[in-house]
Amino acid sequence: MLDYKTRIRDEWHLNFKNNELSKGRIKSYCERTGYDQCTVDKKIARDEMFRWCFVVDPKRQNISEKIAAKRIKSIEGVSSFKKYGTKDLFIVAGALKKKKELKGMKPESKSIDFGWKYGGRDFYASHKYTKESGGSQGSQYNDIQKFITDANEVGGRDIFVAIVDGEYYNTIDSNANMTRRKRLEQRANQNNVFVKSTDELEEFLFRFR
Repeated sequence: MLDYKTRIRDEWHLNFKNNELSKGRIKSYCERTGYDQCTVDKKIARDEMFRWCFVVDPKRQNISEKIAAKRIKSIEGVSSFKKYGTKDLFIVAGALKKKKELKGMKPESKSIDFGWKYGGRDFYASHKYTKESGGSQGSQYNDIQKFITDANEVGGRDIFVAIVDGEYYNTIDSNANMTRRKRLEQRANQNNVFVKSTDELEEFLFRFR
């Protein structure tokens, strides 16, 4: 089972060890407090606890996507794995479109995150790791719903997977009176659009062998 919390914590420590500090956060601190950067830099160099305040957040380095991508690539039979950028590949009007093919069309959902081949089929996925606490759960939940809605309109042999990791998806959607995971599953057509966690993917893919 993927342990995001431990992996993210390890990345925090790696960033600390490698002295990966946020220049923007240091600058903001100087502007807010009035201390000059030279003084702050000296304090950072000699005070480990103070230095931690400026370590680059692994979540800003897309660490959850990297963790999921590594796991998917390790599944036997997965080939041609690709991690797409934020503006590379979209679902628009029932078809996959590259950015250059949009020609004024505005995607409703965000770019596809991952693509791979398995058992002679093409798979496309949107991935979210959402913790139980934090301020962005609603927008991430909405992003996944939009992905499912758009993917439901795509025909052919391509398979679309909404990959949802984290405790948030086991909590209740009060508007639907069911868990958010269950709500997402009900939205997916279960024909070529599915909802899975990263840990469930290997068993899920086996059916397409």
